[in-house]
Amino acid sequence: AKARQWKWSTISKAMSNVSGALRELPLYTNVNSPIDVSVHPEWRAASRTAHRYERETPPNPPTPVTSKEMRAAEKALAHDPAARLYLKMVWAFLARPGDIGNLTPEAIHLGEQVSPGIRRVAITIRQGKGARVRGPYTVPSTMEENDVQELKKLMERQKGTRIFADLPRVKDSVRTALRKEQPLSALPSLRKGAARHMAQSGATLEEVGLLLGHTRKDTTTRYLGYGENLASDHRQVQAKTTALLH
Repeated sequence: AKARQWKWSTISKAMSNVSGALRELPLYTNVNSPIDVSVHPEWRAASRTAHRYERETPPNPPTPVTSKEMRAAEKALAHDPAARLYLKMVWAFLARPGDIGNLTPEAIHLGEQVSPGIRRVAITIRQGKGARVRGPYTVPSTMEENDVQELKKLMERQKGTRIFADLPRVKDSVRTALRKEQPLSALPSLRKGAARHMAQSGATLEEVGLLLGHTRKDTTTRYLGYGENLASDHRQVQAKTTALLH
C-alpha cells in the first residue's frame, strides 16, 4: 500500500476484500475450511485503525468540470464520434461513467422532439452502484438531435451488447480531452460538474437528486458541495431569508 501510495479508503477496502475472500475460500477453491482473520487481535486493531484514518482523512475528490470546460472537451473530440457521444451522455444524464459504459440498446429509450434539434431520451440503469442500492431505475433527459443520430447508429451496430464496444479507448480519449481543460479533472468530474451546473441553473434538489439516482436529500446536498464555500453559502442563505422576510 505504501509503495502504491494508496489512500486510507483504498487500504480499508482492500482489507475488507481480503477478509471476505479468505472467509469464502471453500466457495471457489479446494480448501475445505474458511479462514477468519477477524479473530486475530492484530487484524482487528489494524482494520479499526484503517477505518479511523479513512474517516479522519479529508476527502479529495476530482475537481468538477464547468459547462465551458465540457464544451471545450466536446470540440476537441469532434474527430472521435464515440468518445464525444460518451462525454455528452455522462453530462446529459448526470451519470456515473460506468453506468454509461454498461448501456445496451435495450436500456435506451428514444422519445419525441421537445424543440427543434432537441429530443427526449431516457436510459435505464441496471448495473452499478445505484442499481445495487435501489434496483434498476430510469433516468430521463434530453439530447441534441445530432447526438441522438450517432447514438442510433451505435444501437443498431451493437445489438445485444454494450453500445460502447471500445470502452477503454473511449474513456482514455475523454479523460485526455478533459484534462487539457482542467488538469485536476477525472471522468467522475463530468457527473459532479453537470449536477452543479443544473443546480446553478435553477433546478431543485429533488430534480437534481432524481437524475443522480439519490434517495436522500442530504446525499445530494453533499454532492453539490453545499458548505464547502461557507462565505458564499452564507450570503445566499442570507439573501433568500431577507427576501422571504420582506
